[in-house]
Amino acid sequence: MDKQLISYGASDEIFVMGDLGVEIDVATLLSRVNAAPREELDVRESSTAELMDIARRNGFNPSLVVSSERMEEPILVVTLTAHGQRQSWVVDGTHRLHARHRLGKPTTRFVAIKASMIRDLVRPR
Repeated sequence: MDKQLISYGASDEIFVMGDLGVEIDVATLLSRVNAAPREELDVRESSTAELMDIARRNGFNPSLVVSSERMEEPILVVTLTAHGQRQSWVVDGTHRLHARHRLGKPTTRFVAIKASMIRDLVRPR
C-alpha cells in the first residue's frame, strides 16, 4: 500500500471560508485525497510566492513547527466561483506553505481539488 499523500491533522478539522459564509470538512477531504488513486488527483507544482498570495486570507499560528517530512507534503487548493469570480483558497497546508516560504523554497506541490470531491463537504457556517 502506498504511503498517504498528506498526513492527517485534527480529526474534526474544518476550513472556514468566512467571506462566503461556509466551511469545508477538511478531515473528510483529506481522507478522500489519501484514498484516491494518485493518477486521479490533479497534483501540480507552483511558485511558493504565488501560493502565498492565495493563502493571504488564511489565519495560522506562526509558532507551529512543521517537520521537514511534512513540509514536503502537498497542500490542498480549492478554486470556486464566488460572487461571479473564480477564487482560490489553501484549505489545508498553510503551515507547510509558510514553512517552505521561510526557507526560501521556490516551488511547492499542491493538489487542485475538483469541485466534485468537495461538493457534499461544504456547509453553511
